[in-house]
Amino acid sequence: MSVYVERTCTETGGNKPISLEDYRERDAYVLLGGPGSGKTRSLKEEARRTPSGLYVSAHDFVELERLDAWHGKTLFIDALDELRADSPSPEPLGRIRKRLDDLGRPRFRLACRDADWYSAVDRDSLAVVSKSGQMATLKINPLADDEVRKLLAALEIDSPDRFTNLAAEDGVSALLRNPLSLLQLVRARGSGVRPQSRKEAFGASSLCLLREENERHEFGRGNERSGLTAQLHAASQLCAVALLAGKRGYLWRTTEREPSWIRIEDVPGDSEVFKSVLRTRLFESPKDGRFAPAHRHMAEYLAGMRLANAVAAGLPVDRAKALMVGFDGGVVSSLRGVWGWFAAHCQVARTELIDGDPLGVALYGDVKDYSVEHKRRLLDGVSRMGEEAMVNMPIDCWQSTRWADIATANAAGLVREVFSQASASEEHQLLALLLVDAPQRRVFPELKPMLLSIVRDARLYAATRRGALQSLIVQFRDEPELEGDIDQLLTDIGAGRVTDDDDELTGRLLCELYPRRRSLGEVREYLHPPKRPSLVGHYWHFWTTLVCKGANEAEKLEARQLSARFRQWASEMTYDDEKEGMEIIS
Repeated sequence: MSVYVERTCTETGGNKPISLEDYRERDAYVLLGGPGSGKTRSLKEEARRTPSGLYVSAHDFVELERLDAWHGKTLFIDALDELRADSPSPEPLGRIRKRLDDLGRPRFRLACRDADWYSAVDRDSLAVVSKSGQMATLKINPLADDEVRKLLAALEIDSPDRFTNLAAEDGVSALLRNPLSLLQLVRARGSGVRPQSRKEAFGASSLCLLREENERHEFGRGNERSGLTAQLHAASQLCAVALLAGKRGYLWRTTEREPSWIRIEDVPGDSEVFKSVLRTRLFESPKDGRFAPAHRHMAEYLAGMRLANAVAAGLPVDRAKALMVGFDGGVVSSLRGVWGWFAAHCQVARTELIDGDPLGVALYGDVKDYSVEHKRRLLDGVSRMGEEAMVNMPIDCWQSTRWADIATANAAGLVREVFSQASASEEHQLLALLLVDAPQRRVFPELKPMLLSIVRDARLYAATRRGALQSLIVQFRDEPELEGDIDQLLTDIGAGRVTDDDDELTGRLLCELYPRRRSLGEVREYLHPPKRPSLVGHYWHFWTTLVCKGANEAEKLEARQLSARFRQWASEMTYDDEKEGMEIIS
């Protein structure tokens, strides 16, 4: 995408959106995000803006001997996940550490997909080669509303608001939060297609890219282009071969042989069609004679399509699955995206693929059009992972917009079932937490009473109840009756009819109702010593900040006094709690 909009990120343990610019003086950080979230573009732009900044792929950083050129630079090292695709062991990170050590431990920034980042293990390993011994972990945030509008305007969409409204009508609003899928949606709309799912958006976009020559490629059109159907088949084959073999891409018109690249002549098929595909915008040429998929997530979509077509032509499903599993029988981490899209494209293999990696199928493919039975099987599979595995899922899994693809109109009964059974077990509780923000008002007419019921249910996790309250406020903010509903909820909490063990429901309701519906005198009765003084969340934010901001001139003094009283209580109570650290809720 040629358009760039400044992105924000959030540091692990924090809740405040921060610009990458704020981390320019840090010795080291890793930038995490899902497929197409904008990691590469953000890293390149920050490298350009940083004095002595230098962008380099992880592959080039470990394979090329350019220590003199890299010495004294702030290094922006991209795509650790693609390096790990060649070797699933920790060894690629060891090669990066050695290079950084050889360079005298310069400032460095690293980008990686969430699924390929080994959390504390990776962070601690890299901290050793940081000058300060510190390594920040940053998560790129989804596009905010204003960022979506800026991108749409920059992409010459006449009415960004109308575009987003149509996306809501079609049930694909989640695509707007990811730069790549937003671009796919724009391309599809530009070609006259109105996608109703990620799969349809990716399909329409891939055809658009096949129609466009990539002007950055060093070779001209050459022979007359082959038919679009033949090119799509060839593109899907090239993507499948490269990803399944763990290679970066293809060599063309060069006599060199390199371990990370495949000679285009060695791929079975029509080499002339392959070469015409390499000229399109589906591929990019990072170096003369080398061609790689322009974006891995699109390549995964096409590779999944190729496997589905192969199964339809007679390839046994077990043979296709064997290409993507390791010695332990589990899906290789770097191929979970291919696995997820294979499931989206191949209905006959879907049950087996769901059972093999239910989480990967949900997060990396497109489950929106799955049958209710397949969605149920997927949720059952996630539940069977067990409480410990679910709790330890990366934060990106919990916050993924992919869960909304399960909560479609045809699956309304399934979603209600998940919520009604939430208190039956820990696993059911965690499923409810995954889905609590998924149902959309547009397809769930009974959503408001369902969310209110979840908020009031003391048997459920506090996080589940908080999520239900947040969803309720966001989705029904334009409804005049909402303030009455949540005002009654606050009253019931104050009277002890609804429990709030950590003050977070109270804090969120105060933030929403004050000063518009509740005056300073009325909120005063909700001031008390924090039940969990180490928790920095809505209750903390209200009494330290918002109570003063919302007060009129006559109330300013009293508001400051109330805030000071809360701060005093919190400071007195957190002394013994400091050894456990502060817990922050966004």
